Amino acid sequence: MFHKTTTPSKFALKIKTMLFTKRYFQICSFCFVFFSLIVNDILSYITMD
Repeated sequence: MFHKTTTPSKFALKIKTMLFTKRYFQICSFCFVFFSLIVNDILSYITMD
């Protein structure tokens, strides 16, 4: 009975960390795409000159 009460908190913590890492990866991927777009823009601007 005591063991059952400790597992939900661990499970909630696991879900919390999973959601946090998911959000972190989403931000990283967004930053990467944004950065690549800027680099592409700069490169196209340089080649146009």
